[in-house]
Amino acid sequence: MQADSPWQRGTNEHEGDLLRQYFPGGISFRKITEAMVVKAAEQLNNRPRKCLHYQTPAEVFNQALAGAFAI
Repeated sequence: MQADSPWQRGTNEHEGDLLRQYFPGGISFRKITEAMVVKAAEQLNNRPRKCLHYQTPAEVFNQALAGAFAI
């Protein structure tokens, strides 16, 4: 997988836009606490995504994890 793949760019740019909802441009990262990052990550990982067929990243990850350990 390459970061410069055309099919991947839009998703990456969208993720950046989502992050900016929590951390606006120009904000000093010295003012951002670990708790703020954890809260943003939890909210983003539990937001349904069209590119994941309206599942959340957490759901997709958990399904993949369960499949990896299925007997």
